[in-house]
Amino acid sequence: MGVIEGYANIVSNTDFTEEQKNYHLKIFAIIIAIKLLLILFVAKILWPRVMPDISSGIKQNPSFLSLVGLMIIFNLLF
Repeated sequence: MGVIEGYANIVSNTDFTEEQKNYHLKIFAIIIAIKLLLILFVAKILWPRVMPDISSGIKQNPSFLSLVGLMIIFNLLF
C-alpha cells in the first residue's frame, strides 16, 4: 500500500478520533515537505556536481519541476 492510500484509509476510517486523524495528517504534511526539500537539495547541490561527470549528455542544471517529475516517475515504477 502506498503512502497516499494509507492516509486516505486513516481519514476515512471511523475507528480513529479527530485528534488521531489530525496527527496523522500533520505527519503526512511533514513527510511531503521533507521530500520536496530533498528534491531541492538534489537539484541545487548534488545534480550539478555529480551528473555531468557521469555523462556529457546530462543537463547540468535541471529545473525543480523536472526533478519532481522524475521523483513521481520513480515512485510509480518502484
